[in-house]
Amino acid sequence: MKNLLLNNTDLSFSPICLGTAGFGGGKLDKNAAFRLLDVWRDLGGNVVDTANVYGRWVDGTNMGEKIIGQWLSQRGKHALTVATKCCHWSPDAPGVSRVRKRCAKADLEESLGALGLDCADVCWLHRDDEDVPVEEITGFCEDLRNEGLIRYYGLSNWSAERASAAWEDCVRHGYNGLMGVQNGHSAPVLPAGDPTLRCYTPDQGEFHRKSGIAEMPYSAIGNGAFCIMADAGVRVMNGEVISVGDESKISDEFTRRWFTERNLKRYGALSHYAGESGLTMLEACVAFHTGRDYTDIPVIATSRELGLYELCAAAEKRLPPEAIEAVESI
Repeated sequence: MKNLLLNNTDLSFSPICLGTAGFGGGKLDKNAAFRLLDVWRDLGGNVVDTANVYGRWVDGTNMGEKIIGQWLSQRGKHALTVATKCCHWSPDAPGVSRVRKRCAKADLEESLGALGLDCADVCWLHRDDEDVPVEEITGFCEDLRNEGLIRYYGLSNWSAERASAAWEDCVRHGYNGLMGVQNGHSAPVLPAGDPTLRCYTPDQGEFHRKSGIAEMPYSAIGNGAFCIMADAGVRVMNGEVISVGDESKISDEFTRRWFTERNLKRYGALSHYAGESGLTMLEACVAFHTGRDYTDIPVIATSRELGLYELCAAAEKRLPPEAIEAVESI
């Protein structure tokens, strides 16, 4: 995989990023996670996405970061670039914002201890607080850079309007730490859930084109929903299912979550363009991101080593721009 240099930074990232929310969280134990990280590095992947809260739902600690830290201690602390996150709300007080410098610093110090690092290459603000002026937030992020805790910071689950205001504030003050926006974004439209999460909107795309700041979306292939549909032989027309080859592969719960009219129309359009381009559905779902006219590095999780080979191969494929635009416009 050919690395991408992120605009206005010295960060060079592989075209896809490995998501690690499942590390220690019930999907992957330490040994399985170690094997996955080894394969990821061997295939040319150089960045992983984690967070201070990953694994807390198991034992109350940042277990995911601890596993990555143990791997780095054996393979070398610079074997991979680690992007972490801070300022997630507390499980004990989900309605209380933690988008404050003291919370960011406390989370970062804990994360760095678990990872065995002195400084994080990237730290995402895991949430926004629209009651806090962006000038205050960019200001304390720059403070954290000056204190040597982080090199760059990003905005996760922020609206395009707030991200744009933050970027403009950085330009106004000559700050150069803001490197990206991370919201939910995939060809399958993600089901509604936690109201504090943000999904991609067309004005976010315009923001990326204008600013040159990278998008690094989570849930970037929509939990593999379209891949499952393609594997089951789902055929659609005008937003309606006309046949399913193997109904045993499509549960009632899956149907409820993913068989919306919009998703079925998107699936039909992407299937058409994938066929024209000679791509598998997985390749088309990845190319939905990597073929954009701005930097889009999708964050994708897998628990299978074979899945990494498939994802890395998919990162080399491309959809024509008109295909991406057509699917996105549905």
